[in-house]
This record gives sequence, C-alpha cells and structure tokens, in this order.
Amino acid sequence: MKPQYLVAILFGIALYWIFFLYKPFLMSITIASLLAMSTLNIQNFFEDKLRSKLFASIVTSLLLTVLFFGPFAYIIASLTSVLNSIDQQTINSFERYIQNVFLNPPEFLVFAKPYLKEAISSIDFQNLAKQAVGLTTKIGGFSVGFLKNAFLIIIFYFFVNYYK
Repeated sequence: MKPQYLVAILFGIALYWIFFLYKPFLMSITIASLLAMSTLNIQNFFEDKLRSKLFASIVTSLLLTVLFFGPFAYIIASLTSVLNSIDQQTINSFERYIQNVFLNPPEFLVFAKPYLKEAISSIDFQNLAKQAVGLTTKIGGFSVGFLKNAFLIIIFYFFVNYYK
C-alpha cells in the first residue's frame, strides 16, 4: 500500500471521529456563526467605540442574550410556574363553572341542553388535571433543553465574534 493511501485513510477516520465528537454542538455552532454574521455591524461598532475586541465581544454577547434569549426564557419560566400553580381547588372551581355553563346554557342554546348534559358527564376533570401535570413536565424538560442550547449558542457566538 502506498503511504499516500494510508494517510488518506487515517485522515478520513480522524474526520469521522472529529465529526462524531462535535456532532452534539454542530447546530449551536452553526446558529452562533449565522448570528455573528448578521450582527457583524454591531460588533464592528462596539470595537470602534471600546477599542477592544474582547470587550466588544462581551458587550455584543450580552446584548444578544438580553434582547433575543431573555424573552424566550421569561415566557417559558412564566408558563411553567403558572402550570405548576394549578391545585385541586382551582380544578374543582373550574369543573363547577363548566358544569354550570353547560347545565344552564344561554337562551339560544336551550335546544342543546340534553346534548350538553351528556357531554359534561363524559368529561373526566381528574384525568385532565393529570394531563396538565404531564404537560408541565414536558414543558419543563423542553425549557431546560432550550436554556442549555441558548447558553451554548451564546458561548460560541462570543468566540466567533472574538476570533473573527
């Protein structure tokens, strides 16, 4: 075997393992690179004003964090806390309200009262509460994953801006 073929095979194997090593981070690196390209003028502005590439990269990364990822994190945290605050009393009062609306419909829906009684009897509010708790768990898991990815994107964004 020629030495060139051996080097090419070893290079191909090394590329495969490098790809395998960085595979979990490739999407974050790609997003950070695209964000860095789109905010290049802001980075250049801060470099001119601060006269330091390091401080300009820090300020740009903080600005991106506050303006872009801050609202998403706030929405997810607020939604999770609202869903976690649902207790048995809230479920019972909601059940009573729905039953009252269905059993005493407005005048123009009186003809549907028997059908509404049948529909309300088939609703299991305890099962709905269990599903809401399951949904809260899923939202919590997604929010943790989102925050992890957002943190990685900000870190890679900083390095892309600093070493551009």
